[in-house]
Amino acid sequence: MSEYKKHLNNLQNELEGYRYFNDDKLELLKTSIDLSIVYNELFNRAIRFKDTDKYQELIDMVDAIGKAKDGYDKLYTRYHLATLALETHRIEAIKLCEYTRDLEKQVKAVNEL
Repeated sequence: MSEYKKHLNNLQNELEGYRYFNDDKLELLKTSIDLSIVYNELFNRAIRFKDTDKYQELIDMVDAIGKAKDGYDKLYTRYHLATLALETHRIEAIKLCEYTRDLEKQVKAVNEL
């Protein structure tokens, strides 16, 4: 088997592996939603303690969770955009692999004439 055929087969195997990055996105999105729920729940609990010492402590926790969620959402967005780009490249590379195989068949047919 020629070197480019080995490379083509290896590339196709790698490309199939990249497909599974999309499966992680749902789990990451669920975590973002969970952080929103915790944020809202803690805020609602803090309201009950208005005008007490406990209130400021809970609000500080709400702020910390809010900042963590903002950072998480930014990272999730970057991850999501990167996986979209990866999927686009994966599809294009698969098309190129198929195109190369078609050209190989055509060359073989011409050589047999």
